Amino acid sequence: MSCLIASRILVIDAYDSFTNNIISLLETRLAGVHVTVMKIDEQIPQFPAFLRDFDAVVAGPGPGHPSNPADVGLMAELWRLTDEHVLPVLAVCLGFQSLITAFGGTVVPLPEPRHGLVRKVTSNNASVFGGLTDLSPVQYHSLHALVDFSSGSDECCLEPLAWDIDAHNDLVNQIEEHRSNPEAILMAIKHKTKPFYGIQFHPESICSDETSQQIVDHWWAEARQWNARHMRETPISSLDNQYFEPSLIADSLADGKGLNIPSLRQIGHHLAREDLIETPAVADQSSSPVISQILPLDGLSVPLIWDILNIDSGNVVVLDAESNQRADTGTHSIIGLVEPTTLKLRYRIGSAEIEARQGPQSHFIDLAPYGNRVFGYLKAFMEDRKAVTGNPNIPFWGGLVGYISYEACLETIDVPISTRQNNRADISFAFIERSIVIDHQRRQVHVQSIKPEDTEWVAAMSASLMMKTVATARQDHIPFDPLVLDSIISHPDRTSYAAKIRKCQDYIHSGDSYELCLTNQAAVDSSHLGYVWPLYLHLRSLNPAPFSAYIRLDGMVLLSSSPERFMRWTRPTASDTNPAETKSTVQFRPIKGTVKRHPNGPDRPAITLEKATALLATPKERAENLMIVDLIRHDLHGVVGSGNVCVPKLMVVEEYATVYQLVTVVEGTLITP
Repeated sequence: MSCLIASRILVIDAYDSFTNNIISLLETRLAGVHVTVMKIDEQIPQFPAFLRDFDAVVAGPGPGHPSNPADVGLMAELWRLTDEHVLPVLAVCLGFQSLITAFGGTVVPLPEPRHGLVRKVTSNNASVFGGLTDLSPVQYHSLHALVDFSSGSDECCLEPLAWDIDAHNDLVNQIEEHRSNPEAILMAIKHKTKPFYGIQFHPESICSDETSQQIVDHWWAEARQWNARHMRETPISSLDNQYFEPSLIADSLADGKGLNIPSLRQIGHHLAREDLIETPAVADQSSSPVISQILPLDGLSVPLIWDILNIDSGNVVVLDAESNQRADTGTHSIIGLVEPTTLKLRYRIGSAEIEARQGPQSHFIDLAPYGNRVFGYLKAFMEDRKAVTGNPNIPFWGGLVGYISYEACLETIDVPISTRQNNRADISFAFIERSIVIDHQRRQVHVQSIKPEDTEWVAAMSASLMMKTVATARQDHIPFDPLVLDSIISHPDRTSYAAKIRKCQDYIHSGDSYELCLTNQAAVDSSHLGYVWPLYLHLRSLNPAPFSAYIRLDGMVLLSSSPERFMRWTRPTASDTNPAETKSTVQFRPIKGTVKRHPNGPDRPAITLEKATALLATPKERAENLMIVDLIRHDLHGVVGSGNVCVPKLMVVEEYATVYQLVTVVEGTLITP
């Protein structure tokens, strides 16, 4: 819906992981402000003229070095604006460093990078820091700025505003392993004659205090005053959303009247690229009503149902929460039946097609109508096959179940991936029509189908389960021991692995990343690996966890046992405030920070929750958790929009069967018409 807005701020995004958090901070704290976003490498004709329609600019954070033109892009153009085109700018992190280098300063690496650390910042109580002398913001930076403020006023056009002073952070330093950073690090500056302000820290982080966030309020007040003094006015226009199509603005600028806002492509920073593609229907399918029957749990269990179904061979999907001990995590187990007639979808990175298999038949579907994006096809596929009228208390009625590889996700952001020699799919899904869902809290079993007129199967399967509730799951056909004794395990080469770690550290020290997760593989070769259900049962007994899985699809077997929820998305319900709208809640539960419950062996007493909490209270553990939390907040803001993300639980230590974990809960609310 369009609305008249009085003020517009342009955010220049340097492909950062926190940009959407900055947008939310601006739009929730500054009344009447609408944010437009552009990437640093957009090709904007007549950039100064383009800026006439904005009241101010935020030059955002990002990876890289400010001396590299490709890393800062359009930011550098801001500092070269002539007096007639100058407008207020707030430069954050990389933007701050770009401002420094543009006006005579230098930027060098910190001996010890600071990422995800809450540090006290001391200001001189001047300019945008008026009344804000002590702040506790989060820092994310591997580089720091150096400016010679001792030069004469004619030589240095920058003024310092705030510093991180080592002596003011003794509590942090007592815990830090190293103390090799400078005793004082410049945290904020302003230009003496131009309305340019810069801060090194991140006020948008969930752990930055309220005083740090007030910097945005103070900057906006000064920006508006500067615009008023210089009689700089921007037209009030109708604008729906944040992103634009640069190719559409050339004609608007050519007439000399500035940017024609309504001509912008109004797609919104909260929408994924795949969502913007008008995808055709996959097939003429109607919604699938759920046929179900509810049974008492009695003696049924996941292993027992496995035995009743007799699915030792063939494809199957088991999402297992039976070993869960917490009501706020996994509460349902799902057994999806993959039958000979089940439709299966397979995709390999780099392909222009997705393979659809059903029974002996196989055909390939061209992805061109779906924007050459496999996720565009999957979205259209599910929109035409929605399950309806199922029991609202259970999370799954039927649909696609399977796996998505990391490589397939990298493809969505155009990261080149080398072609592999094996034939393993990067995306493999089965369209589950018949399933058995265990509600562990209500102690119920739901036998359900979305196949048309499948009442007979539901009744027969329910009767079979009821007859076997007093049975005991059979012993594994193959003992677990031979899987270990007969196996050859190949670990990554120590030298090359250490070299990869050093390379990751180099990337972080150079400012190219704030967090890298190095992954590797260990190969297990055994003659008994053809039947791995016993291995899964052994895994779930060693590590009882709320999110376990056994997925066997087309020769690929995936075993998992994790305490961490990646994502939960609720079904749409009626909005509390507008009957014409629906709302859904999406939740992430990132875990960073782990302590064994029995560090001295399973036969020794477990450490207490209080002890684990103390061990996980270090800056290192909290920083690692914070980095992923701020990243998830950014991702969620990009879907649900500004002001619709909350963190109901921040860095709380939770107890599981084998470990204590530092857990945060991040939730977003999506409102749809």
